[in-house]
Amino acid sequence: MKDELAAALSATFPDTDAALDSGVRLTCPSGILGDVVLLEDEVGVIVEIEGWTHGHFDHFDDESENIDAAVRFVSDLIEGRVVVWSVGDGSMGGWCYTGHGAMEIEFPADARFATWTREVARDEF
Repeated sequence: MKDELAAALSATFPDTDAALDSGVRLTCPSGILGDVVLLEDEVGVIVEIEGWTHGHFDHFDDESENIDAAVRFVSDLIEGRVVVWSVGDGSMGGWCYTGHGAMEIEFPADARFATWTREVARDEF
């Protein structure tokens, strides 16, 4: 699956260096977010945003559909459609899509927020 992930990411982001080590790793060029690491998880993919949060893409029985869902998420993240949030060392966090009612989510008071390119304030999305 690791090779399929790397191939899918390289096809989607030809200018991005997807390093293969313990998973498929993409470095956030702004340094605002930690590296994005895609890891195999049975038929699914775990997307970890180091120091922030992680998520499981395993909703489909077909491995390739889970890979596609993870790559779409990473694409949305890189294109600025995703706001990542976290508390402290990343032990609690998540993400939301911009423009989808994030104002209704009750985030912890000490949460921090960022996109791929910059930190954002709670009232910006």
